[in-house]
Amino acid sequence: MAEGPSKLNLYRFDQLANQINNRVMPEEADMERYVGLEHLEPGCLRILQWGDTSDVESTKLLFRPGDIIFGKRRAYQRKVAVADFEGICSAHAMVLRAKPEAVLPEFLPYFIESDLFMERALSISVGSLSPTINWKTLAKEEFLLPPISQQAHLLNCFEALEKTSDSVRKLRVAAENAFRSACVAFGRELISDPTLPRHRLDEVGELILGRQRSPKYQTGLHSVPYLRVANVYDGFITTDDVLEMDFDQDDFSKYRLRRGDILLNEGQSRELVGRSSIFNNEIDNCCFQNTLIRFRSDKLMPEFAHTFFRYMLYSGEFVRISSQTSSVAHLGLSRLKAVEISVPDKESQQKRIEHITTLEEQVKATRVREDELAALRNQVSRDVFVGTPSP
Repeated sequence: MAEGPSKLNLYRFDQLANQINNRVMPEEADMERYVGLEHLEPGCLRILQWGDTSDVESTKLLFRPGDIIFGKRRAYQRKVAVADFEGICSAHAMVLRAKPEAVLPEFLPYFIESDLFMERALSISVGSLSPTINWKTLAKEEFLLPPISQQAHLLNCFEALEKTSDSVRKLRVAAENAFRSACVAFGRELISDPTLPRHRLDEVGELILGRQRSPKYQTGLHSVPYLRVANVYDGFITTDDVLEMDFDQDDFSKYRLRRGDILLNEGQSRELVGRSSIFNNEIDNCCFQNTLIRFRSDKLMPEFAHTFFRYMLYSGEFVRISSQTSSVAHLGLSRLKAVEISVPDKESQQKRIEHITTLEEQVKATRVREDELAALRNQVSRDVFVGTPSP
């Protein structure tokens, strides 16, 4: 750990790193791999996925092994990674190369992903829709860092945490893949079972769109929280950003959510349309918007129906039945109602999802462990990078 400001050295950022601004057209680069911001995973300094250079256009940036790729656009997404191969990357990133006389090259990425650096980066970003960092501005920013003699010791700590996090990340990915495969197998076995009766979804449950958002509902005597696409993820509901609007008595009765309801994303990106979660009373007296579809059934267990919807998502069936625009896919209430499902009795429903439920618990356990390690890593980072120069 850093021993306090008296043991820290003050550096301008351009004393710590150079910006490598080697621009090239993809067809001119003798490279196979392209790294876009979408390929970088927050909290992971490794590049785990990439695209093909033949699939991209316009000017890109060359990088080589050891270079740091930092997302300068929308820096709040905290996308930082160290390249272990050569390639080209998005021009919405900065390619940074450490200056070893001031900072160990392996140590710099841990500083760049720290709260201290990221908060400063956000403060100097310009633009409202896609805030972006300018190199000339960043270069002048001053930071307090431990001297190189301490960096090697601290690096061992960071690398140990990174190695453990990487192992847990691999377990989480393996658990997610096993869970997804089990959901797809569940769906295919279910719909191919000749002994089970088949029904349209609207024959075994109620499907309705939520209430449309409108200026006339923004104020009123009966303002209540409502969920929208931004709140409904694959298997969980987030309440970090819940909005409110006015519902009269009739609308509140119609759109009020109750435990066991399933919410599906009606409009989403192509790969996420139909993403769903079970509502478990995360918020009292809560309704939902028309960007979501609610499924409610007394013939299907919520967990059974939700597993079927996940089969539809993971197998690409939701994409197949949805309508497509340039950027958004729409599930469509009428198309969803017409989807057929095989319906076993409740006891059989429970048995069919027992293995899948166990797999999902394993996924959740790995995510919890991953979150715990991220919190520990962030705490170590905050303890190390404590200094800020006086204004």
